[in-house]
Amino acid sequence: MLTIVPNKSVGNFQLGSSITQITKILQREKEFNNTNFIFSQSQPNRLPIVIELENRGIRLTFDPFGQKLILIQILMNKTKQRYQFKGKVLPEDLYFKEVYNRIFGPTYPGTIYNPSSENNSEGHDGEESQKQCQLGPQYTLSYEGICFQFNLSPELSQKLTSSDDNEVAIQNVDEPLLCQGINIFQGKTWAEYLEGTAFMLRQKLTEELLTQEIAKLSSGFSIIYALIGPGEVEFKLSQHPRGLSSFKIVLTKTEMSAVVETFGPPDDSVLKEDKDQWKKIHNYFRYGFDVFYDVGKPLAPVQKIVIHNNVVTSYEFLKYEKLTWFMYNQVNQQLICDCHTEKHNLPFRYDSANDGDQIYHDHTHSDHNHQAKLGGYQNNHASLNQIKKKDHIILNRKEYGLDFSDQNSSRFELVDYDDQLECQMNSNMEPTGNDWGLSKLFGYNRYVFEILVDSGVMSSITLF
Repeated sequence: MLTIVPNKSVGNFQLGSSITQITKILQREKEFNNTNFIFSQSQPNRLPIVIELENRGIRLTFDPFGQKLILIQILMNKTKQRYQFKGKVLPEDLYFKEVYNRIFGPTYPGTIYNPSSENNSEGHDGEESQKQCQLGPQYTLSYEGICFQFNLSPELSQKLTSSDDNEVAIQNVDEPLLCQGINIFQGKTWAEYLEGTAFMLRQKLTEELLTQEIAKLSSGFSIIYALIGPGEVEFKLSQHPRGLSSFKIVLTKTEMSAVVETFGPPDDSVLKEDKDQWKKIHNYFRYGFDVFYDVGKPLAPVQKIVIHNNVVTSYEFLKYEKLTWFMYNQVNQQLICDCHTEKHNLPFRYDSANDGDQIYHDHTHSDHNHQAKLGGYQNNHASLNQIKKKDHIILNRKEYGLDFSDQNSSRFELVDYDDQLECQMNSNMEPTGNDWGLSKLFGYNRYVFEILVDSGVMSSITLF
């Protein structure tokens, strides 16, 4: 029995939870093997990720920016799961008049969505979201934080559409209207939610957008985003126990004790010997980053930081939370790149140097313009920028004996969105496994960008 709380949750699935938190719940409840992951292969950072729970008839939709749960859909015709609201068990067959007259009461006027009509549109994005897998016209009854969807026959849809007051007309319909779906969201009405979601998906990833979404969805301490600069990372914090709004880690200077004091004990730690030097690694899976310390020096200063993007097709998907980051020009504060930047838009390009070495350059063709664009980032050709006879290093995680059978199951469904939210889906597409989890490492200045082979999307960034 799952409890429905409008504006908040269904059972243990709470709006604002991250995709990693939700999958941990599914693992505890022995439901993870009965799930499908639906996502855009070409735009995994721009379009929502959906987890479909086959046994329960539930779909969980996560925003692409912070990977937070923004919508819970109950498919009433695909589940035997029972639900309750305010202590009362909902019937298996839930009809319009029971919802309207007994359970929830009068509400805003309902809305008719007819995919065959061009006149009933919430705008392109909103319409496509609402059309999601619909077979015909629907009547949507919306309350604050929850809405009910009822299928309509073409005749009844036409009758209600032509009526001056469809709210009155639908009350007098003799035909029983069976509820096909229940949506739980944050917002006053379903139309408001659709409009807000469509607007969000059209926006460019910004600090302001993330701050707004965190404030709306998050409860408890979280990292809103990180700002990456030369040799440093500044974390913007929300609801920190000590009231901190930000915390900066400077390589070779910030001590281990300061990091642990700010973020708490790590989720895991490793002591590793590298070229006669001992390093300690703190894995903060819950925040999306790793910290490497030089324990051979007094007070163990930070030596390296790895930030993870939690991309669907990456090997580390669901192991780390997604940590969104931005890298700005230190002079004019223009954006250089962020966690959603793809390979062809990164601040370097591959050229062949006269001496036969392969050197990474900025997209601009002169060193003067190059330095002006990066502002504060020095071009160290002697480090990772100079790689003999290669433009990248292929990181094949299969070499380490890792089991990829779990990732290559049919639980991962690749979707061709065709610039729509989720209507044109190819359910026959499955990962081939040849490139699944494979990535290339591109060195630039004191950074290493890990780029996925299958999509060209960035999986992680390392500062050292």
